[in-house]
Amino acid sequence: MRSHYIVLFGNNSEESLTARNKLMSKKINFAEMEADPKEFSKSDLPILITGEGQFSGLNSIEKYIEDILNETD
Repeated sequence: MRSHYIVLFGNNSEESLTARNKLMSKKINFAEMEADPKEFSKSDLPILITGEGQFSGLNSIEKYIEDILNETD
């Protein structure tokens, strides 16, 4: 299984807090940044999760976490 680098761009919204709690409960390492997600692209990191923008929405967050947990080489 390859390493995943998840960056959670938080605005302390309920969605961001839910994502943070979900990642911690699954013992998935992540970083939090005060940055504009638009400054990054999908190629910069394997996965970017944000409270706004392309990767927004709890369904997207759930899907990314599920994909990570199910990924095998």
